[in-house]
Amino acid sequence: MAKNIVLFVTDDHGEWALGSSGNKHIHTPNLDYLAKNGTVMKNAFTPTPVCSPARACILTGKTSSQHGIHDYLDGQPQHFGRDWLKGQNTLPALLQQNGYQTALVGKWHLGNDSKPSPEFDVWRALAGDYPLDAAGPARYCEQDALKTISGPKASVITDAAVDFLRTRDEDRPFFLYVGHVSTHSPWEGHPDRLVQRYATHDFEEVPQNETYLFGIQNLESRELIDRSNPKAALAQYYASVTSIDEGVGRVIDEL
Repeated sequence: MAKNIVLFVTDDHGEWALGSSGNKHIHTPNLDYLAKNGTVMKNAFTPTPVCSPARACILTGKTSSQHGIHDYLDGQPQHFGRDWLKGQNTLPALLQQNGYQTALVGKWHLGNDSKPSPEFDVWRALAGDYPLDAAGPARYCEQDALKTISGPKASVITDAAVDFLRTRDEDRPFFLYVGHVSTHSPWEGHPDRLVQRYATHDFEEVPQNETYLFGIQNLESRELIDRSNPKAALAQYYASVTSIDEGVGRVIDEL
């Protein structure tokens, strides 16, 4: 009998920001449960440290030089008007050809996400507004319809994942790709109940290298964080991890 597959993808999520990796202060019980009861690959690395090409590597099994995406895809028409994986042999396409119902919810970021990619039967993608904050309004493509959503992105994406699981074709196995926006910057706007959990924490367990923690890209045009208050940013960062963990728990419960 074919196995159902759920693939969660988080964005800029440090390995140190998981309880299962030894961080005793971050609250990730659902991800820790998966680690405890599954397989943890401690010597696995991304072929590239940049969002869009890394996603393409996951879905094609190729390096950037092979699939052709070498950097972050911004919102320019020449980037977002193109299906970058067209003609590539992708994981969802292979599964679809073998009888799977395939679904994407959340972040795609591999070209035109304002229309469904053919290898996904169900398409509920955040559409082109990058970078995305945690809770502000954003365009959202549901099959062929564009609308505006607001509210915590982790919750919106999880709602879509749970809805797929409740309405899917139960006569077919499924592949569900859950693309979270968090833990990407900007680190603000995450649920206050989660931010307050970490508001007074000292974060001594975090690797203490400012460039490693916060990045330096686009600082001329856009400050990613208030660099005078890195603990506030880290409280938001930890909150974003916990919000994803809650979403993973909801999907596990639904399964």
